[in-house]
Amino acid sequence: MKTTTWAVAAVLLATGSVYSADKTGLDQLKAGVSCPIVQPGTSNVCPVDKKAGCCCAASQAAGDCCATSKPAGECCKSNCKCGAVSKPACCGSCPTTQPTTGAAALPAGDPSVPESWFLRAEAEIDALAGVEARDEVRKLMGIARADAGDYQGAATEAGKLKDPMRSEIFSSIMLGHARAGDVSAIKAVAGQISEPGIRDSGLWRAASVLCNKARLAESEEVATLIADPRLQSRVYVLIAKKYALAENEAKAKAITEQISEKRLKDYMPEAMAKIKTVIANDSANDGAKEQPETDSVQEILTGLAAAFAHRGNLEEALRSAARQKAFVQQALAYVAVAEAQADRGEKEGMDKAFSMAEQSAGKESDSLAKGIAYAAVAMAKLKTNDLSGARKSMQEVLAIPGAGGDPFRLEVGSFSASGNPALLGLRLRLGDVQEALAAAKTPEGNYEEMDCYLIGMLLAKEGRMEPLGQWISALTSAPQRVYANIGVGAGLLARKQSPSKGP
Repeated sequence: MKTTTWAVAAVLLATGSVYSADKTGLDQLKAGVSCPIVQPGTSNVCPVDKKAGCCCAASQAAGDCCATSKPAGECCKSNCKCGAVSKPACCGSCPTTQPTTGAAALPAGDPSVPESWFLRAEAEIDALAGVEARDEVRKLMGIARADAGDYQGAATEAGKLKDPMRSEIFSSIMLGHARAGDVSAIKAVAGQISEPGIRDSGLWRAASVLCNKARLAESEEVATLIADPRLQSRVYVLIAKKYALAENEAKAKAITEQISEKRLKDYMPEAMAKIKTVIANDSANDGAKEQPETDSVQEILTGLAAAFAHRGNLEEALRSAARQKAFVQQALAYVAVAEAQADRGEKEGMDKAFSMAEQSAGKESDSLAKGIAYAAVAMAKLKTNDLSGARKSMQEVLAIPGAGGDPFRLEVGSFSASGNPALLGLRLRLGDVQEALAAAKTPEGNYEEMDCYLIGMLLAKEGRMEPLGQWISALTSAPQRVYANIGVGAGLLARKQSPSKGP
């Protein structure tokens, strides 16, 4: 497998359904669970029906783990465990360094409950080498909670960290509110971010999400909160172009006047004129020397198609997409129309746009371009829970010699994955679990840490508990298990909070 490629993204992957655990998988996860701490007079194995964090005793003396003496075999209080961020008084004599647990030596707990998985991760954080590595994991735990919609839990995790990690978690919380279009919540969270750079970057991402959903008034409102002139100007550029594509010239000019960065402000008249020309004419040419921010004709036509679709004018949207000269660009434009129709709940229009995207992808002669086109269809259909259609398009990509996972792009919460990690996510969503896990292994037979997060999150989100139990019990390193456990917790949270049909 090629090197995992992850980056920060601005859009969340929308999946999940009402939790329904597979009993066989739960039994496998419960089997062999043992106590993560070893105290004088304690046995190492806890009964599987005891609560998370319990410590079973052959003979338990006061002050060892329990506050008072316990008869043999009785369980200590569930909150008496070492490795927690704040240790209750009854754990005062727990050793500061805990032994590394084995693959089957995880804290007991109900595997259908998200919190039990976060506790499993917490129990092994101390086994990670270095404070920075441990803090990175705690940051991921906060971001994972935010991505799953557990904003209170994410804020609690943020409170355990110092800046800039604390602010990064709040930035992910802000992004979740942007997806819901809740500007008042965005403002409230922005006030809790003390790092100016992270705050402005988060606001830029939030404004961009709103802008891409054609919620321009809300995007403009968020843009006013950005202190960095460069980032604020870039948001205004996006908004002005959207208004121009919607043929609202007056509003586009008004937004342009708010751009403070001179370089961006100077090129905007040319950009607006080009958009107007493309809208008015059946053809337009790109200049020999375009500025980086100036959209190409291809980008303008795709944006125009999406703008018509957002306004409910399907026929004009499809006509704009058809004006693309290259088949791959036609396919991408039709996909943009399909996604806009999906946002509007227009299934008939969405299906028509997807059908036209597939036709254009099939006509593309360049192998890489064909792969990009079909991959875009696959990922878009995945978002609409058309799993059979997504599988068909994925197979078209994989049938192209040498394509592999390169054309795929996948948004996973606050992150984006490209190449093989994206293909891994798609395969997991479609239920090709064993093939996906085999392909995800490194040459050494291990898994990348963020791939462990992705695998745990998607298997839990899709309710595939039996393969999850088999896979996670075979992980041999603490970092892999920690990332996987966080992913499972986040997947279960998202599954409960964002129900959908699923596979």
